[in-house]
Amino acid sequence: MANVSPFPVYLYDLPIVTKLKITFEIVKEVSKCPNIIGIKTGDIILARRLKIEMPKFHVLFSTIDLFDVANAFGIGKVLDGMFSCTPRNVQKMSEYFEQGNFIEDGKYLNKILDLRDTMARYGIMPCFTAAMNLLGCEGNFAQDYSSKINKSVFEIIKSKMKEIGEL
Repeated sequence: MANVSPFPVYLYDLPIVTKLKITFEIVKEVSKCPNIIGIKTGDIILARRLKIEMPKFHVLFSTIDLFDVANAFGIGKVLDGMFSCTPRNVQKMSEYFEQGNFIEDGKYLNKILDLRDTMARYGIMPCFTAAMNLLGCEGNFAQDYSSKINKSVFEIIKSKMKEIGEL
């Protein structure tokens, strides 16, 4: 596929979905194809090793709980949907990261994680929809089969977003 794709290809390291753990050895072998340019992984050990041994290979790190640790190590490309509903905190987190202030960087990450953990109690995707709607982005961001949240949960999400400075 990568040999014929008109677009650069990223590997997707999510064993629970793909049923295959992508190892450093696999990356090293398949990256011989010039169109395979990176990987999305939540494995901090793999990400660190790729950063050291294959610095031109793009790593998108996806374990939000460890973003500050990854950033401190120079793995600055991170990817998580929570960033979409926390733009103010992401901006501050990024500013502090750029300054090398990992303590303040971590404080803003903790605010994002606090919202994520609140959402997890009631259903991530329906609560994500509520958060996006509160930010002025209309629509349903959850799967079509997801149940809607009730008014009290909507108010909990709204309150949490105010608490962390998003509203």
